[in-house]
Amino acid sequence: MAVYWATKEQWDFIDGMNDYKFYYCKILTSILGSVGVIMLAMVLSHIPEYIKKLFLWIGKNTLIILAIHLIVKLFLLKFGNEFIRQPYVWQPLQWIIVFLLIYLLNRFVPKLVGKSELIKSKTHHTKGVIKIEDKN
Repeated sequence: MAVYWATKEQWDFIDGMNDYKFYYCKILTSILGSVGVIMLAMVLSHIPEYIKKLFLWIGKNTLIILAIHLIVKLFLLKFGNEFIRQPYVWQPLQWIIVFLLIYLLNRFVPKLVGKSELIKSKTHHTKGVIKIEDKN
């Protein structure tokens, strides 16, 4: 019964947000979010090249980071000593291990992380047009 009451209270709150009293708040947050994304893009266009390369590398490996960072965190917290379990130690250590694992996975097993084609296509494509070889 308590679970039903808690869920009903949350649903009533969320359902109540669709009223017109929150209409201007939604417009304001959507405009501010759009302006924020534009400003972030402007700032990122002026950053040094090595930081751009770092962002590109992290972007290309986001799924791998998502897949292994929690495993590394749990391993460090479960098997680490009292010094390693302190947040200012295990967090940087976690990212160092994750980036090292990503480098090793990309270098030695790229098919496992989706960095190479698994199926080679034998058709020849040129700008969206399939070439048909004539044997005459």
